[in-house]
Amino acid sequence: MPWTMPTSQAPQWFDIPFIGNDLSKIGRAIDLYAEPCSPGAAIWVYGFFSALPTMFLTLTKPEFIDIDIKHRGGRPRKGKRLRFLTQTIFRDAIIQIPVPRWVVFRVYEWSQRVAWYFLVADATESFAINWMSMAYQYQGCTGFPIAYAHRTAVNTLQGSGGTGQNVLLWSGSDSVNFNFPPGGAQPAVDGIYRATWKLAFGPNSPASSSQLPNFTYLRVGTVLTHKSIATESGFSNRNSTGSGLIDVVGGGGPAIAIVGEWTDPGKFCRSEGEFNIDKVLTSDLGPDP
Repeated sequence: MPWTMPTSQAPQWFDIPFIGNDLSKIGRAIDLYAEPCSPGAAIWVYGFFSALPTMFLTLTKPEFIDIDIKHRGGRPRKGKRLRFLTQTIFRDAIIQIPVPRWVVFRVYEWSQRVAWYFLVADATESFAINWMSMAYQYQGCTGFPIAYAHRTAVNTLQGSGGTGQNVLLWSGSDSVNFNFPPGGAQPAVDGIYRATWKLAFGPNSPASSSQLPNFTYLRVGTVLTHKSIATESGFSNRNSTGSGLIDVVGGGGPAIAIVGEWTDPGKFCRSEGEFNIDKVLTSDLGPDP
């Protein structure tokens, strides 16, 4: 079952967006991909978010948005008035993490529409815009056979095992063309797969056995890769996100899993989040034409 791991986008110093007081700054998402061939379309976006990640959708080509830009210490100022009016707005939950992270936007009602456009913004609660990405186009489902495994954790008990390192568990699963041997999800057809996870960890009771993981990893076969630090998010909580590409060739793929690493063995915590593996094509999602 041969497989390789193509290189995916990593954050660079120039990815950090300029935060404007009176103008929206045009930036770019570091990395992003679509889940076009699953029951509900979703867009995963990787970037530096200091406020609230927001997605604006439209069936017509977006150019800019007419928005109120809050000016520090002065009157609110208007952004440039342009043609694009948002028809739908999707907003992610507030999670303050001072590092680049993955967020997912669910767009179920748009999943059957082909060639719609979107912008990603970093918006405050008052919709002041810190930065906005360039436009991208959703192309719809273009790759067959379809293959995906979407796994969720809802107040799921996780443990460090006997060594302080253990495969994470999931409370829900939805899949097509995947097998589930012990220790992971296994693609049943060839293709390039994107594995992405977004997890929040909280304490378990009793406190004497509770501990939060320090890192998460993507495990492909027996190889640990794409190490992601679990960053603090409020009192006694941590978050971790990550992503990697796996190119499966030759019939049947490796078992793919997420592994948590704790300081001590025999410790436990609770988790919320998701781990998605999708067969992807470069034509599923494209830049603004």
